[in-house]
Amino acid sequence: MDYSNYGIYGALIGLVLGFLDYAIIMRVMERALAREAGGEMPSAEGRAKVERIMGFLKPALMFGSFVVFPVVGYFVGKQVMS
Repeated sequence: MDYSNYGIYGALIGLVLGFLDYAIIMRVMERALAREAGGEMPSAEGRAKVERIMGFLKPALMFGSFVVFPVVGYFVGKQVMS
């Protein structure tokens, strides 16, 4: 399999953008879910609800940020520079 240098550069850029995307979205989601759960000292029920929602969203966001972004970046870099 022939790898393009520009494709690798695109994948690295995609990985960096995916990391930034993950960090920003996780911070926003955690704040919003904490607010929904009851502010500073949420009840046990509120904490359980937040953990249940985050348990599903974290892996989905990680996959999108750390797999999809670099793959798309690779193909974009390869196509743009070829």
